[in-house]
Amino acid sequence: MPSMSAYFESRTNIDYVGQRFIKRANMAVKMI
Repeated sequence: MPSMSAYFESRTNIDYVGQRFIKRANMAVKMI
């Protein structure tokens, strides 16, 4: 099932980017 694996990969990729963005936002908030 290549479509399912591609969907899973894109899903984890989005989660990874989202986590990095949240960490960056938290650091910005702590600086204020």
